[in-house]
Amino acid sequence: MRGFLNIIFIAAACLTAAAKTTHQSYLNQFSGFPDASVVDNRMIVDNATASPIIAVDTVRVDSYKFRIVVRFANKHNGENKTFKVKADGNKSIKIANPHWGVVFNYADNANYCAVVLHCTTSSHRDVTEHREMHCSLLKVCGGMETIVATTTINDGVDFYEGDNLLSVEHAEGNTVVKIGRKTLREVLSTQNIEYESRFMSGIYAGAASRLTVERFVTKSEVNPATALATEWTTELLDEQFASSTDPMEGYWQYLDREMEEKKAKLGGRYEIAVVKNTSGGYDIIYVSGAVVNSRNWHEGMLKGRLTKTTFIDEYDMVWYDSDMRYMPHDLSAALENGSILTLRFPTLNTQIRFSRKR
Repeated sequence: MRGFLNIIFIAAACLTAAAKTTHQSYLNQFSGFPDASVVDNRMIVDNATASPIIAVDTVRVDSYKFRIVVRFANKHNGENKTFKVKADGNKSIKIANPHWGVVFNYADNANYCAVVLHCTTSSHRDVTEHREMHCSLLKVCGGMETIVATTTINDGVDFYEGDNLLSVEHAEGNTVVKIGRKTLREVLSTQNIEYESRFMSGIYAGAASRLTVERFVTKSEVNPATALATEWTTELLDEQFASSTDPMEGYWQYLDREMEEKKAKLGGRYEIAVVKNTSGGYDIIYVSGAVVNSRNWHEGMLKGRLTKTTFIDEYDMVWYDSDMRYMPHDLSAALENGSILTLRFPTLNTQIRFSRKR
């Protein structure tokens, strides 16, 4: 369901406009990792120290909605193996079960989030002994590490030195972690992460790990609310309307509707403002009343535009639905007796009427 009209997209894909998307895929080049070592079309991150190494991609990710997918392997994930690394004071220490994973929401090495994996062998010492993978979602703030969520995985992944897929996805405040050897499945989710508007991501190589990365992909969408922001506030609108004699200008409140429920559903009883724009038409400004996607609609955002036609009090219209997607096709509006504003959506067999508020 979408829109002031919540549109059911059965055959109406033409009514939508894709949000601006950034996408970067590394299969052979890994150009976003300028210091990467690439061997046989795989990026190598070899950590011979006792501290994690974070290899950061230069491509920025927009936090509004994103997906990060990596296919990689830890070649130091063999069973019952230890690896010598250099620690402080140039001393050698042994590390078992090296950690590896993905970093996101990265600001610097003291402030980031990460999904970190490591494998162990169960301690039953009998026929039930088995390998298992531990997956932790970490938040590091000011160098202090907090475990946000953790789980143990007993099947569907490679527990040794083979490749696994790992994804981190975020939308509508929810962060989901998925993992699998061939098919991704959800293993963790949380709403307890606060994101920077744009951040960096990359590879987490724990002490003594040796990672080979076949693929690193980021995809994100810019918050459409950014593109719909205007300078209008109720105070500025009040000033504009106080001296206006234009019958279109003013505040309008929801009156009623006629709609085909199978195609559209009301997304809220909106209050809107109609104000002249510099193109000779009018901007429709959102004031209040959103129910669908209400957390993202704020006073002063652009809800649509009206363009004059050759017919008196008839207008061509564009509209932004509740997901802020552009609806340009065959929409129109009409002013009746200076007091009723009708918005028409003919392909949805729908019209919405507003009455002048003041």
